[in-house]
Amino acid sequence: LKRYRQSVLKAAFEGKLTEEWREAHKSEIEPVSVLLERINEERKKKAKGKYKELPPLDTSDLPELPGGWMWARLDVICDKIQDGSHFSPKNQYKIPEKGRYLYVTAKNIKEDVIDLSNVTYVDQSFHRSIFERCNPEKGDVLLIKDGVKTGVATINNLKEEFSLLSSVALFKCNKNVLNSYYLKYFFNSPFGFKMITGKMAGTAIKRIILDKIRVSYIPLPSLLEQNNIVGKIENCISMVSEVET
Repeated sequence: LKRYRQSVLKAAFEGKLTEEWREAHKSEIEPVSVLLERINEERKKKAKGKYKELPPLDTSDLPELPGGWMWARLDVICDKIQDGSHFSPKNQYKIPEKGRYLYVTAKNIKEDVIDLSNVTYVDQSFHRSIFERCNPEKGDVLLIKDGVKTGVATINNLKEEFSLLSSVALFKCNKNVLNSYYLKYFFNSPFGFKMITGKMAGTAIKRIILDKIRVSYIPLPSLLEQNNIVGKIENCISMVSEVET
């Protein structure tokens, strides 16, 4: 079952999972190149004359993609890529009280959920000091970038504000071009895992450097196809979970 799950994720990001769908819907699909050009124009407007053209992508070592797909840099298709606090809070609490906030670290990140069974809390002053820079919201992607479970990603399903430690990276997807679940499944796929952990540093503790994550590439189909891929992956995973149970 574990191998089957990984093979589904592998097929998804090679374009094999939606091969027939893509052929049947090719007249409805907007080319990704058009979408990325539009995002580029938006960025130029926001930059107000301070915009720097990005260097061309070097995809010479990357596999060929299906027709209509493109390689895209994560920092181009995400509105924010940031990690949590680089300083541990002086005080951590086991009991929630007014003025305290959840403190989420790598140990709380699982592939399908944020696990709060062993969570601690921080005071308001610490929370405010980090939340201005790193503000996870419901639907954002969280990725473990330090330690044993490096590379595991999940979707933030919490409505409340919380603080992150630097062992976790936050991704806010540009919703016009990138489905958050597509990004999550990419990170958890064999190919995505290889792409981002191929940039690991450190010997004792494995970690991915944030600046290198920002310039990592992702195979990008149209948003319509991403939605279809996510649906097919979730059907397969749901079936696997039932069999496991």
